[in-house]
Amino acid sequence: MSPKKPTQRPDLRTWPEDLQSELSALSWPEEGEGDSVVPALYTLLRGMEVEAKDAQEFVQILLEFCEENPSEEFGNPGPIVRAIERISGSEALALASLASKPSLVALRLCFRSLGELGCEDVVPLITRLTKSPIPILRDEAASFLSELEPAGFEVDDLDLEELADDIGSDT
Repeated sequence: MSPKKPTQRPDLRTWPEDLQSELSALSWPEEGEGDSVVPALYTLLRGMEVEAKDAQEFVQILLEFCEENPSEEFGNPGPIVRAIERISGSEALALASLASKPSLVALRLCFRSLGELGCEDVVPLITRLTKSPIPILRDEAASFLSELEPAGFEVDDLDLEELADDIGSDT
């Protein structure tokens, strides 16, 4: 079964209900088919203008969709990350999502927003994910941690192994 591929972006007149409905209606490919929902997500989110008063709700809807699909590869960075990054202040929502219900998208958003969020808030969460039972989260978190020091972020003050052991069972 191929993913739902709308020919044009739906008219989201009664959003946020329509956005939630469109996300719920995405058809997921069978494992090994090679297709993904990424083209449908690009079609849905491309050029979507979000008014300032709706911005947080828009981000929250997308993050909740990702929380329901924590190990899904929606591109790197992909349409969801690109849509969320356009919204001012979305970093704090991504951090809260990563802390409560980690997903690959929230992890990537937080890593890409280290400058805004601060290493002291993000590194413990990424470290916790190195003990995640979800392989793609565990691997991506380990990869991100290995990139921090060469990129100039100070993580020397954190005992990452001890921190991962202390909070690893929470994931």
